[in-house]
Amino acid sequence: SAFDSRRISSQEWIVAAHSSDEVILIPHDIRGHESAKAAAEVLNGQGRKVAVINSFSPLQALAAISTHLENLNSEFEEEVSTMEIAAVQTISITIGFAPREMPAVDNLVPAGSVIALRDRKIIAFGVSEGEVAIKAIAQSVTESAELITLVTGADATDKLVEDLTSQIKKDFPSIEVTTYSGGQAWYPLLIGIE
Repeated sequence: SAFDSRRISSQEWIVAAHSSDEVILIPHDIRGHESAKAAAEVLNGQGRKVAVINSFSPLQALAAISTHLENLNSEFEEEVSTMEIAAVQTISITIGFAPREMPAVDNLVPAGSVIALRDRKIIAFGVSEGEVAIKAIAQSVTESAELITLVTGADATDKLVEDLTSQIKKDFPSIEVTTYSGGQAWYPLLIGIE
């Protein structure tokens, strides 16, 4: 699962590909991307057609997967292109906690603070998960955004989701909000903006 924070080895990718002639690997983090690239080399060497989607977060992986339609006979290259566009166009924000004092753009973030990460950089911090999430969304939402996806972690409360959904609808009334229970252990909230 993309949300269980587990590292996927190149051998696991190869085993998952079974005997398929055409394989699309959709990683959910930077290390998974590296292992998928290594697996792709092996699979290519076996004469299979392989693509690795440039997805570096669970939300980008989810966006790529959501474009796949089982019942359509799309060409491999077309399918890869559609998935790639979906992944790249998804802004991914991770809400977590600062494990130690950390540098941000203009500040030092105190250890234990709630932080929002985008592209592995702190873009907002504070004491409340909801407050930090709203700050991060406000900085990241684009004029063309149509959907905000909230993926809740194992420790996320219903109140957090309800309050955040309500605030997003108030601040961005034209954007749809959807919520999934991801159950991830390390991050209370993952946010995707498409």
